[in-house]
Amino acid sequence: MLHLAKSFNSCILEDRVLPITSIIDSIKKRVMMKMIENRSVMSWTMMLCPEIEKKLAVNIQAPRTMSLMRSSDFVFEVQCSDNNTYLVDLSRYFCSCNY
Repeated sequence: MLHLAKSFNSCILEDRVLPITSIIDSIKKRVMMKMIENRSVMSWTMMLCPEIEKKLAVNIQAPRTMSLMRSSDFVFEVQCSDNNTYLVDLSRYFCSCNY
């Protein structure tokens, strides 16, 4: 609660020298501006915010540059576009990439 009060006081710091009615009007304007910002955020057509959607799209495309070769039932070799090759053993939950 104390952090909220400090945050609020820092927002109205410039307005504290004004009469109380002017302070209230200033707070009202700030709240209205915040509501307008929130309304624009709510107009997204995606499930995630646009910045996260872009990151997700890049990460979805990344595995497409890899090729997979099966060595046995649970062991695979993964060749990446950067010419690195990794061994993945699903039965031991092991990957040579150390990820």
